[in-house]
Amino acid sequence: MSSEAFSVKIFKFDPSIDATPYYKEFLIETGTGQSVLDLLKEIYRNHDSDISFRFSCRLGKCGVCAVRVNGKPVLACQTTVENGDVVIEPLKGFPVIKDLIVERETYRDRLKSARPYPDRADRSGGSSVQKLWADPNASPFLCTDCLACMSSCKALSRIPWEFPGPAFFTNLARWHYHPLDRSDRPALAIRSGISHCTACKSCSKVCPKGIDVYKEAIEALEKKP
Repeated sequence: MSSEAFSVKIFKFDPSIDATPYYKEFLIETGTGQSVLDLLKEIYRNHDSDISFRFSCRLGKCGVCAVRVNGKPVLACQTTVENGDVVIEPLKGFPVIKDLIVERETYRDRLKSARPYPDRADRSGGSSVQKLWADPNASPFLCTDCLACMSSCKALSRIPWEFPGPAFFTNLARWHYHPLDRSDRPALAIRSGISHCTACKSCSKVCPKGIDVYKEAIEALEKKP
């Protein structure tokens, strides 16, 4: 970890008191090579305790620390600060609650219509469940709902009322791959507007878990059984 001064600009906006968003700049002299989350915590402790951001597990498993760093959606806990200035912003396409915290409840409410659990008549389980983890097509199960893909989605930014976004369809694909699920997930995907996907594949490029969202969720659901 090298120690050199660099600029950090952080998006600031409190809808209850601010008319418009603005950026607050800090000159940081702690070493580069630390995580963005550690950088935010350092700024909070030593420079501005009014900055708001979310984090939980710090292991890249919960997804709640997702922000944009120099324009790219990332997990703050898994992204290191390299040489050069840094701009930290909230995920794009979501209402800002305060600073780097965005409103996620609308997405979660919409996801409920997807029945995000195995829909089956037989609840006995069995060893067949174990086959899921050996299935190379099951990577949607790695999704943490960090919503980085939603922040980069061109279709979602254009017609959010008609297209629920790649994270929604990744959740559909998760249960589409489940060996015990009996719901017609492709049919639900069609009713939910999957045809509005522009195939830009931005979702796949930014996924922190390396999921090929377009191929393993969008294309998989568009294929006829």
